[in-house]
Amino acid sequence: MAKTLLIIFLFCSGIVNSHAQTPSANHDTIPRVKKDAARSQVSTQDIKDETDRGNLATIFPNPASGIAYLDYAVPANSKSAKLVIYNILGSISREIMLPKQDGRIEINTAQLSPGVYFYSLELDGIKQSTKRLVVKH
Repeated sequence: MAKTLLIIFLFCSGIVNSHAQTPSANHDTIPRVKKDAARSQVSTQDIKDETDRGNLATIFPNPASGIAYLDYAVPANSKSAKLVIYNILGSISREIMLPKQDGRIEINTAQLSPGVYFYSLELDGIKQSTKRLVVKH
């Protein structure tokens, strides 16, 4: 499990690139992107699907050394919502129940040991979004 979390951490931090290619004499090293007009449009259904699953903004300041702030959005149709903070080994460091609304919470990071953490928004027991937090003292 620790190996899996390390790989996830390296991928999230940009150290490991999932699309890495070795350059060769016959290929460009700059990726080419084709613009597809049909795929670049956003429908109202896409926006509705995004808000139905909740939203977790980036925590700030990051790295944190005292109090950190986090903006979140919980859909009204959710039965339960919580923020779960995991340490680098995947153990739960803290769980915070969230009201069924949009808001901002303060997280006291002084109670956490210095290091890398991951925080997830869970709606009805299902992880919706996971991001990284660095704690420094």
